[in-house]
Amino acid sequence: MITVIIPIYNAETTIERALNSARLADRIICVDDGSIDNSAKIIHNWNKKHRNVTYIYQENSGAARARNKGIAHCETEFVMFLDSDDTLSINAIPHFKSLVHQYNKDVYIGRIEHVINGKKVAIKSHTYREGETTLNDMPSILQSIGPGAKLYRTSELTTFDEDITFCEEHTFNVHMFNKQVYVTDHVVYYYHDTEGSITKSYENADQYINDAVIVRNRVYTMLKHTDTAVQLYYSYRMDELIVSYLIKHTLRHKHNSMFILEVIKYIENMIQFPYREESLNKIVLFVDIYGNKSERKTLHEFLNNINISLNDYILDKHVKGQLFKFKTRLKDTIKAIKNNRTSS
Repeated sequence: MITVIIPIYNAETTIERALNSARLADRIICVDDGSIDNSAKIIHNWNKKHRNVTYIYQENSGAARARNKGIAHCETEFVMFLDSDDTLSINAIPHFKSLVHQYNKDVYIGRIEHVINGKKVAIKSHTYREGETTLNDMPSILQSIGPGAKLYRTSELTTFDEDITFCEEHTFNVHMFNKQVYVTDHVVYYYHDTEGSITKSYENADQYINDAVIVRNRVYTMLKHTDTAVQLYYSYRMDELIVSYLIKHTLRHKHNSMFILEVIKYIENMIQFPYREESLNKIVLFVDIYGNKSERKTLHEFLNNINISLNDYILDKHVKGQLFKFKTRLKDTIKAIKNNRTSS
């Protein structure tokens, strides 16, 4: 049997869609994280027909605590997580149940697709080799570091980190990825690109960077007995695909003048563990392109002081570097125009 846990906060516009997508679950646990809209009313009305929802209310404490509370109330052998603005694919639950009957594993990882303006868009990085695997054999499962698109054996779960708000799911999934894993190339989860999501909000960038340092330390402690390839892949996933883009978008918006010091603190932590040079290059590149003169100077003085040189750094190549900067800014401009057209 499978429970789907849905953390909710002011989700009146999307919660019914999420519930409909999870209707084949044996049980649904909705943990309301202090909503002040009509989310609770919509859930109760939906449950009058389906009668498989447990509604739990808590004072606003964040998604991690909401998911943990759902886990504490879960009585089924397996559990899934669904964000209130996302959906499961129509065959997600039957597909996972079929896998459970065939393979005795602790976590089953499926594929995610984006839904942008109503159109499904495949995520190439979330395509895996079907079958049983381990973290050492397939480090790329770290690509799917969030709680979506997975079926977990409840008895093997740990908890989400409640003391941070950014990347609070990393240690949870690394814990599970160190167990018995099955990967399926079946699309089971749709991530709906929604304005106002945490990944699009940079007002708390300083805190997010601080949280990222905490998470990175915890994850590398958990990965210390894995192959170096696994640790380097986590560097790619965290440093390059998450933190560098957080830095990029923060620098493009109004931000704290001391933000560059948080970036430096992150790099100081980063180089204490195995890391990809390309990932460090990407962080520096975004500061060089989007930072102001003072921020660029501060970062490069720091790198010089600790004798860090950037190998094969694109901006060190005069012609290619200038062309790269031009293309990057052109892409940013085109994307901004498209976003303005979509929102208008």
